[in-house]
Amino acid sequence: MDTGWPILEALAVAWLSEHLDVGVSTDLPKDVETRHPDGFVRVSRGPGSDDGITDEPLLDVEAFHPDRIKAARLAERARTAVHAMRGRLVTGELVDAVNTATGPNWVYYGPNVERYVASYRVAYRR
Repeated sequence: MDTGWPILEALAVAWLSEHLDVGVSTDLPKDVETRHPDGFVRVSRGPGSDDGITDEPLLDVEAFHPDRIKAARLAERARTAVHAMRGRLVTGELVDAVNTATGPNWVYYGPNVERYVASYRVAYRR
């Protein structure tokens, strides 16, 4: 029985939680700026396609921090960690490739927290 594709968000949360010293989730706490003063990373799957063997969606990674420069640094650390998935088993699933679609860039979120957003094309197999 075909169980479908691995859930990219679950892979990314597990990997980034292990490689970053901040909270990582698919959901953002409403009080992220006070609850996570050292920063927080949110991940979500974006659009993509597959050939029946390899799935190639975008992985959106948002880095939050009360300080803009620290948010940018967290986004760069997250970029390094996402690229480190390449050629590895992540939660038992093979990640073949990771390429930056859009590098970290500042996107306004609110007056009390800064946000950098990046997208990566992740190729992984069932």
